[in-house]
Amino acid sequence: MYDQDNFSFWLWIAVILGVVVFVADYFLPSILTKLGGGSKRAAYGATIGLLLGLITGPYMIIGALLGAFIGDFTKNRDVAKSLKSSLMAVLGLFTGMIIKLIYTIAIPIFCIVDWLL
Repeated sequence: MYDQDNFSFWLWIAVILGVVVFVADYFLPSILTKLGGGSKRAAYGATIGLLLGLITGPYMIIGALLGAFIGDFTKNRDVAKSLKSSLMAVLGLFTGMIIKLIYTIAIPIFCIVDWLL
């Protein structure tokens, strides 16, 4: 049914890809905040807000949004720029969710196709 060498190779590929997706999901909000023109404080605030939101319940989106906003606002005192940074943090959060969803759907499909062939 399975070739042991081939199976272990694809299993390791799936595991490595899963770890990359998992790690990228936590860093995407801060990366997109930085790409959107936010300061380092906004990127750190987005990460801290995301983690605090994760601990306190289903408030990840609000935590990343407020963390990036507060972090950037303490740096430059510009509401518009801080709001843009915080929205980029939320965009990064949603992008990570979409990537995880695609990975979660793709792995079982890959296994079923591999099993059928």
